[in-house]
Amino acid sequence: MKLALLMQQGERVIYIDETSCNTWCRSSKIWGPVGVLMPIQQTRGKPITIIAAIDWEVGLLHYSAFIGSNNGETFINFIQELYRKL
Repeated sequence: MKLALLMQQGERVIYIDETSCNTWCRSSKIWGPVGVLMPIQQTRGKPITIIAAIDWEVGLLHYSAFIGSNNGETFINFIQELYRKL
């Protein structure tokens, strides 16, 4: 079944997505005034990850933000926390 049809039938649809970023950049990717040197970290460092669950009618249901990469354990923990809230 298509997602829109499920929603029209009153089924609850929860969208979950994950993203990560890092405070480390290559010097070629930093914007700044011409001639100004931007200090950058020499080591890459750990990523910052955010996972969120959104309901069409309610909005943000649950989120988790942490330092490190998302893996099976962190995702299962997220799902368990979301389940407890529902």
